[in-house]
Amino acid sequence: LSSFADVELYTGKPILGDVRYYPGKTERTLSQAVLKRDSDLIEPFRALYARVRLQSDEKQTKHHNTLVVTSSVPGEGKSMVAGNLASAFAMHQHRVLLVDCDLRRPSLQATFAKKQKKQGLIPWYQAARSDTSKINADLLTDPQLGIVAVSEQFFFLGSGGQSDCSTEILSSTKIAHLFAKLKDSFDVVIFDTPPVGLFPDACLVADNADE
Repeated sequence: LSSFADVELYTGKPILGDVRYYPGKTERTLSQAVLKRDSDLIEPFRALYARVRLQSDEKQTKHHNTLVVTSSVPGEGKSMVAGNLASAFAMHQHRVLLVDCDLRRPSLQATFAKKQKKQGLIPWYQAARSDTSKINADLLTDPQLGIVAVSEQFFFLGSGGQSDCSTEILSSTKIAHLFAKLKDSFDVVIFDTPPVGLFPDACLVADNADE
């Protein structure tokens, strides 16, 4: 592969955007590039936002849109893309929720919600197994879920730790009900997931997403 055209030819899919690699920037700086108005990266993510919106409009998807972000192998920048794409949607006045569904090796928690380590998907799921009323509770204020307001339009839901039962959690009916309610509460929900080339998690989350 020597060009973007080669990628499009062999995959049969359009390139939505491209982001340069900046080895001098820290992982936290990269993940918050759009939020912090980083001059090197804000325009590429504005362009990516526009292409994603155009694709969605062409498919005539409903107003509430849900996206899965993944990669083939670790270290390709999927979480950085997910975080900045969420920031770009928020910057354009969409009410956005970024969900860290990487229950194997979560990385977004340290960037967007340092103090929420005991809150998130895993603690909520564990509590919901014994308390079915949680499914119908006010999710935005649920203490076990711990949704964090990153900015006026940008919200974050962390993994709440790591689990060796990630596929069981992500394929459960309780999580499916949770995601359905979250989709009704936000204009856009973006799921960050483990690499699809190594784990099945992204495919399980994709059952709850539009794109």
